Amino acid sequence: VMLDNESLPPRSPSKSSISTMEPTSDNEAESPMTVQQNDSQNNPEPMMSDGISEPLPYHVLSILQALPGHHGCLQQQEAQTLKDLRSAVLAWEGKEKYIDCLAMTDEHEENLLLRFLRARGFDKDKALKMLQHDVDWRSQIGLASMCKQPAEEILGCDPAKIDRYIPLKHIGYDKQGRPVIANHLGGKSVIAEMLDTCTSLEQLIRYHVWMQESFCRLLTQQSQKLGVKVEQIVVIMDTKGFYLGLFNRRSQEFLQRIAEVDSNHYPERLGLLVVANASPLISMAWRGIGKLLDERTRQKIHFTSSPQAAGKVLLEHIEADMLPKEYGGSAPCLDLQ
Repeated sequence: VMLDNESLPPRSPSKSSISTMEPTSDNEAESPMTVQQNDSQNNPEPMMSDGISEPLPYHVLSILQALPGHHGCLQQQEAQTLKDLRSAVLAWEGKEKYIDCLAMTDEHEENLLLRFLRARGFDKDKALKMLQHDVDWRSQIGLASMCKQPAEEILGCDPAKIDRYIPLKHIGYDKQGRPVIANHLGGKSVIAEMLDTCTSLEQLIRYHVWMQESFCRLLTQQSQKLGVKVEQIVVIMDTKGFYLGLFNRRSQEFLQRIAEVDSNHYPERLGLLVVANASPLISMAWRGIGKLLDERTRQKIHFTSSPQAAGKVLLEHIEADMLPKEYGGSAPCLDLQ
């Protein structure tokens, strides 16, 4: 998911939410990350980075606050796995790159580790491998330098040209403070033509990464502003005008590449996806694809056949004055098509 440039917060340096203290052995002094028992819930308190305050709580409307594997609702084994993962990361020879990544994202360490653990079913070894791959990838592509570049340098063209093919807009926030992104993937989305006339596939992928990092800064900005943890986004995808001819080899490669980037490097960032104007063809394709996804992910995605049907879902999460008129709200129409 990419954001329009005007809505993005500026990149600013910040302190990391991790200490460089080495993990202790079982015989040494208890680590500040040690889980303490919560007598009222019979669940362990979440672990914290050394010398750093506890992560922010979730919004009162967020269902995440009551789900296992999330801050404030960790089961005993999950808390131990979190502690074990952190010890493994700090024993890794690439630890310094990991610390640099935390400093760049300004994400609390526990939040980051839990996202990767949930993405790998709380398998410590798989989560560690995924995290190490992510840290190495960020170093290899020079992400810190990339984020300081203007969009024009990343793309090699004016970003407005890309918007003509894949129009999108950051329209505001939902009731939990999550950013709401609206985009259109329909008749204008001729990916092959865009790659022939505007930019290359590699530049487009780098631009997607650049936008994702800008989006992560927006999440941090919202968390600091509201005093609650905002770590996911809401996406409205309007597919009006989509036809089978748009889905050719080059568009398939583009969509597959960005899906891989999001899955491998931005796990657990999607809070809700509502697809509006989904044709029978798209709905049929989803029935096949949906079987490959876990139940938690499927519950985040809603396919609707009309703007009105999409609006019924969206109004449960977004105030009417924030939702565009075409989806039953009172905000100005998007006009993305």
